[in-house]
Amino acid sequence: MSPSTVPANPGPENPGIERLERPSRAVFERDYVTRGQPVILTGITDDWPARRWTPEQLVAAGGESAVRVPFAESGDFFSWFKEGGQSAPRILFRELLERITGDHEDRRFYMQEQPLGDISPALLDDVDMSAYTETREPALFLGRETFMPCHYHGHTEALLCQLRADKEVTLFSPDQFGKLYAHPWYSRRYQFSRVDPRNPDLEQFPRFSGAQPLTFTLAEGEVLYIPVHWWHTTACPHFNFNVTFFWPSKLKRFHFPSPGLQYQAHWLLHSVAMRPLQFAKGALGKS
Repeated sequence: MSPSTVPANPGPENPGIERLERPSRAVFERDYVTRGQPVILTGITDDWPARRWTPEQLVAAGGESAVRVPFAESGDFFSWFKEGGQSAPRILFRELLERITGDHEDRRFYMQEQPLGDISPALLDDVDMSAYTETREPALFLGRETFMPCHYHGHTEALLCQLRADKEVTLFSPDQFGKLYAHPWYSRRYQFSRVDPRNPDLEQFPRFSGAQPLTFTLAEGEVLYIPVHWWHTTACPHFNFNVTFFWPSKLKRFHFPSPGLQYQAHWLLHSVAMRPLQFAKGALGKS
């Protein structure tokens, strides 16, 4: 079927994002992946058992699994990432679900990028993106009143499959790198913007006023393709979860000079820093 365009902050500089119903893989890769163009795919998850997941079913499947879950006392995960994102306690999955779906509706926990198979291998049978990627095991994101600060993926493409509740999404194209004030390339948080898009400090970050966001609602059941180096932020005021399939992007799809050079410099620094540790481990293994 031909794509339809749904306005998102409509105007001459922001025509919207396309929604495409069950495209073939050839069409998806030719018209969107190779062009680095975001798109919303519809109809793909309609038959997934995961669309019918309830907290009770998730607890029954993997409630005794231990998971590391970011915790922010204030519930503000922009501050959590800004301060380094160090606090990620290990708790049982059932305890997490009890806390965020119970009477107190705890929004101080936000589970991010938890391998679905680590919670329960059986849950992997409930999702299937094999028509579009070789990646078989997605990451689970789950929380209440969640907000993911503006960031980009340094070397991966992604298919975000929204399974519970609608999500507000904002995208920025890679060519707006200079307006988004990324942390320095050598920082652990090099992929994150220093600007809080909910309440930007334009005195400190004046170029952000010229950024052109693409903002839209990703409906429950829809799948968002996020190309490598596209900035994005997500928010949902309700209990929500999604699974995201990541796969390595090809170098020819990187955006240069920025943020491609920043990612490569960060990767090189990390690789060099890890060599002494790897050498020490090897030496200990031989002793």
